[in-house]
This record gives sequence, C-alpha cells and structure tokens, in this order.
Amino acid sequence: MSIAATTGKSNKNSVSSQIPFLQTKAQFTLWGVALVMFANNAFFFFFYDPAMWLLIAPVATCILAIIGHRIVTRVFTTIDQVFCTIRSANKGGFNKRVVDTVGMGELGMVAWELNDFLDYIESYFKEVNSCFTHVARGSYERTALYRGLPGQLGKSLCSINVSIERMKDGMDLLAANELHSELHSLNTTNLIKNLKVSQVDLNRINNEVKSVEEIAHHNGKAAKDSHVEVNAMSTRLEEINVSIQDVARVVAELGQDSKNVSESLSIIEEIADQTSLLALNAAIEAARAGEQGRGFAVVAEEVKSLSNRTKESASGVASIIGGFSHRVQEMVKKAETSSSAAAEMNDQVESFKKRFVEFSESAEKTNNYVLSAKDLTFGALMKIDHVILKQSGYLALGDGDNDIPEELTIDHTDCEMGGWYYKGEGSTHYSHLPSYKGLEDPHRQLHDYLKSAVSYRDKNWRNNKDIRETIISDMRRAEDSSELFLSSIDQLMQEKNLKTG
Repeated sequence: MSIAATTGKSNKNSVSSQIPFLQTKAQFTLWGVALVMFANNAFFFFFYDPAMWLLIAPVATCILAIIGHRIVTRVFTTIDQVFCTIRSANKGGFNKRVVDTVGMGELGMVAWELNDFLDYIESYFKEVNSCFTHVARGSYERTALYRGLPGQLGKSLCSINVSIERMKDGMDLLAANELHSELHSLNTTNLIKNLKVSQVDLNRINNEVKSVEEIAHHNGKAAKDSHVEVNAMSTRLEEINVSIQDVARVVAELGQDSKNVSESLSIIEEIADQTSLLALNAAIEAARAGEQGRGFAVVAEEVKSLSNRTKESASGVASIIGGFSHRVQEMVKKAETSSSAAAEMNDQVESFKKRFVEFSESAEKTNNYVLSAKDLTFGALMKIDHVILKQSGYLALGDGDNDIPEELTIDHTDCEMGGWYYKGEGSTHYSHLPSYKGLEDPHRQLHDYLKSAVSYRDKNWRNNKDIRETIISDMRRAEDSSELFLSSIDQLMQEKNLKTG
C-alpha cells in the first residue's frame, strides 16, 4: 500500500493535508521535463529541419525519463516502506522492516538505521514483555537482557531489573505480611475463643472456690466452737480428777480411822478380858469370906456379866468395823484406779486439745489460703476479661468486614468488671481498700480508647496517615491504661490478703 493510499484514508495531519505528495510531484516534474523536451525536438523536426539527429534528444530524454521513473519509483517505494514501518511502529507493531535497499545510498542508510532502531525497540519490548509476563506468573528469576542495547534502552532495562528485584522484595514482604496477617487473624480469633473458654473455667473455679471458702469458713467456725467445748471439757475433767482425788483422800482417811477404831476395840476387848479375870478373882475371894462376902460375890458376878457383854459387843463392833474396813480398802483401791484413769484421761484430753488447737489453726490457715486463692482467681479472671477486650479491639481493626464485637459496644459500667465494681462484690467487700478507687479510671479509659480507635476503621485510613497515627495512638493509650489497671488489680489483691492475713 502506497503512502498516498494510506494517508488518503486516515491521515488527518493538518501540516500535510493540503500539500501534494512528493512522489506525485517528482513524477509529474520528471515526465513534464521529458514531455517538454520531446515536444521541443518534435517541433524543430517537423517544422524546421527533419534531421535524424534531432530524434536523439527525445529518445535519450525518454530513456532518461524511464530510468529516472524507475529510480524515483524505487526511492518512493522505499520511502513508502519506511512510512508503513514507522506507522506500524506508531501503532505498536515492531515486526515490519524496510527491505530491498541495496544501492539506495543515503536512503538505504536511513532505512538501515531505522531497521536497527526497530530491532533495538523490538528487542527492548520483547525483554520487557517477557520479564513482566514472568512477573505476572509470580516468577522473578527472569530478568531483562540489557547487554547489546544502546544508551537509554540498556539503562531502562537495568532500571527494570532493579524494579523487578524491588518488586520481588515487595512481593516477598507482601506475602510475609499476608501470611502474618492471616496467622495473626487466626491467632487472635482462636486466642479470644480460648480466653473465653478459660474465662468460663475461671468463673467455674471461682464459684467452686467460693463454695470451698464457705466450707472452710464453716469448718473454721466449727473448729473454734469445738475448741471452746474441748476447753470446757478439759476444765470439767480436771475438776472431776480433783474430786476423785479428794474422794480417794477421804476414803484413805476413813481407812485409817477404821484401823484406829479396830485398835481401840482390841484395847476394849483386852480390858473386858482383864475385868472378867478380876471378877473371877473377886468371886473366889468372896467364896472364901463366906457369908460376909456373899454380897461382894453378887457384885463380882455382875461385873463379870458386864465384862462378857462388853467383850461380845466389842467383838461385834470389831466384826462390823472389819467388814467396813475391807470395803473401805476396796473403795481406796477403786478410788486410786479412778484417779489413775482420770489422770490418764486428762492427759489424753490435753493431747486431744493440742491436736484440736492445731486442727483449728490449720482450718484457719486453710481458710486464709482459700481466700487468697479466691482473690488470685478473681484477679486472673479480671485480667482475662481485659485481654479479651483488647483482643476484640485488635480483631475489629484487623478485619473491617466483621461486626464490632459486643464487648466494644457496651459501656464500662455494664461489662463484667463494671458490674463487679459498681454493683457486685467489689463495692461490698473491696471498697474499703486504698487501691479500689484506682481501678475506675484506667478501666473507663481502656473502654474509651478502644471505642475511639475502632470508630476510625470505616474511614479512609489506608490513604490517610493522620487517621492511622490516631488509631495507633489510641491503641497505645489503651495498652497503657490496661497495664495500669492490671497493676492496680495486683495491688488490690495484695491489700486484701494483708487484711485477711
């Protein structure tokens, strides 16, 4: 296709739109000169001198015109190729080349340089296309071959190689960030789930510790009451032991008195025997005296009779005293046995009392340990609540497609910690401690900073550095508030243990 045919259809360049094309002008001029020379020679031949030599010039002119036409045609054919090649390159096609330029002189040099330029350009874009095709497939090993390309083309390919290296680094970083982001999201999600499971377990443990605390408190109270009763029992046993010892002493005295009485009765029997002997002697003497001693004999007989009755009575009393003394001896032995048993029982009661005191002290220590464990469990539960709250904030900021977690939609007075602080055990059992007031501000600030940070997640934070810095600042302040809250919880538990200890 010629230049004229091509540009006649599509060329809208204002510079050449009204100018005849060079090929038409050259051919018109060439054939015009040939026609003028031929007409001039023909005029002289027909009107002045019909000599044959006059035909040489027209014939030579025609031959030269034909030669010139062929030269012009070849030149303009080459120019047309150049035009089509440049036009194709202008449309993005770099595969056309100018051919058949042997013997074209300067125009051939132009065509040769154009072909070389197009070779460079085609090689350049093939390298670029090949590199970025591999890059699109995820392969960064295929770099541009820049050697042999001159000037800016080679430098451009070197820059592209550097860019590919940077893209590789960027993709590696992006892949690492994507992996870390996915892992972080997975970890955060499962961490919250695990923390909530641990929260349920800690709540259950806390409730069970409360039950154990009630049992330990009941056992401690029972141990104290039993300790009082054991003290009273020990006192009673000591009194009984004293009474038994008094009875044993009295019985021993009775035994001694019984012995004294027996000895006295023995003396009485001896006196009665001597009296009876004297009465017998008096009766013998009265019989010797005859009538004058009859009255004395009667007296002697009465004395003897009285002595016999006295002896019999003394014997009866001695027999009774002997039986009494025997029973008193048995009572003394039993009293001694009872006293020994009471003393042994008193020793056992004292030993039991010591063990019961140890049991009471152990029960009190157990109760204190249970109270400490309860406080530590509660502190751990509050810490997990705050960790869950913070992780919910990070999760909400990390995935804007999910709904905001419920923990971030409620006020700080309505969460579990708020319920404990304002309405639950905190206000009744912990409000007297110095660190109790220090919990309110960091807890409230944590909620406020998290809500403030999450409120920016639907804004244009990706393209606004100030918003990103605000989010980071709010989260950093939330972390500071959380750290202050956790240290206040630890301090509160320590104060509680000191009070109960």
